Amino acid sequence: MKYKYIDHTADIGFTAFGSDRMELFANCAEAFTNLMYETDLITEQESVSFEIKDQQDEHTLKNFLHKILILLEVDGFLVKRITTLKT
Repeated sequence: MKYKYIDHTADIGFTAFGSDRMELFANCAEAFTNLMYETDLITEQESVSFEIKDQQDEHTLKNFLHKILILLEVDGFLVKRITTLKT
């Protein structure tokens, strides 16, 4: 199981799973984007790279998901999958 959606007082949440940091972040990204749109209906056409500055603290995942949201809202780029994380 990659992730599961859970009830949350604010709206909806998810719990993601992964055997390592890469898999966990990729599954978080998939759960997050599937809340907004059906990624199964999206065809991959291009790729994008980005860097998260604070890679070793408690804000890393939040900043990672925030960047995915910015790509969607500002650039119109829909993230279908995450292939590589470098630490």
